[in-house]
Amino acid sequence: MSEDAEAKPAGASEPRPLQCQGGEDAFFAASDGTPIRYVIWPAPDASRHGGIILLPGRSEFIEKYSETVDDLLARGFWIAAMDWPGHGLSGRPLPNRHKHHLTSFAPLAEDLKRFIEELETRRLGGPRIILGHSMGAHVALRYLHDYPGRVDGAVLSAPMIGLIFAPFGRWLTRRLARLAITFGFGKTYAPGQTNYGAIQRSAANMRLLTSDPERFQIEHRWIGQNPDLALGGVTYGWLDAAMTSIAEINAPGYPEAIQTPILIVQAGADRLVDNVRQQAFAGRLPRATFLRIEGARHEILNERDEYRDQFLAAFDRQLEIWLASGASSARQPATS
Repeated sequence: MSEDAEAKPAGASEPRPLQCQGGEDAFFAASDGTPIRYVIWPAPDASRHGGIILLPGRSEFIEKYSETVDDLLARGFWIAAMDWPGHGLSGRPLPNRHKHHLTSFAPLAEDLKRFIEELETRRLGGPRIILGHSMGAHVALRYLHDYPGRVDGAVLSAPMIGLIFAPFGRWLTRRLARLAITFGFGKTYAPGQTNYGAIQRSAANMRLLTSDPERFQIEHRWIGQNPDLALGGVTYGWLDAAMTSIAEINAPGYPEAIQTPILIVQAGADRLVDNVRQQAFAGRLPRATFLRIEGARHEILNERDEYRDQFLAAFDRQLEIWLASGASSARQPATS
């Protein structure tokens, strides 16, 4: 297969079914009025009395996590997942809905606060655990820092503590982004970024994300059914906002102030986020458990079973500890 050829499922007679059923679609308003879409799946086992707040990564959408939703429902949890602003079926800020543009990550933490307040009105009950991936995990950390005591724990998959900026490096990438913004190009695609298309579906992109060709196709099959789910690359504005936010969460005292228990799961073969900074950050958190899954690529929950099963086993162990501790008794109301 050539570097630019589109990835196809290898050795699979039947693709995985696209199942994201039984949930209730709804919307709430972000701080700037943007409609934010979310889906709630009630707990099949009411005796479990707890739920998972699922936060996808950059360019992802709720439907992509249908397999994970099924896994969590089978464990007896209620599930609530959101499409970030500019993602999935939530509102998008630019006429070109493929462009991922931001000027700051701070409003995303406020959006997550509003989402959890919305869930509070649903009276779903029990402990609440965040499950966030990559950019979603990054925003979760900002939320945990700014709004302590609102959830009972967080499981973070390949959190965006730092980014790998090949081939320019961190310093030059920051300078290019700032220069572009200064000259009015903040909403322009950064180099190498495009509308959703062949690049996102390519074998080269798959190799960055997962070693499972069949699971890689799930996202693109959903987009084939509903093109409005597609999101392309990032703007110079997004790059600058991401680098600013990364600097903020790595600042002295920031991780040390987060008291929520956290499980960080690192993808050992990640080529998108900076694993060195990620592990150092985990070591600064007061109540963190760290797990590295050797060989796993960035999208651990979209990986082959040998990696994905390790994640789920760690998830089960950690939640058993948290739920047994009765952590929800100390949680503050989300409406204050």
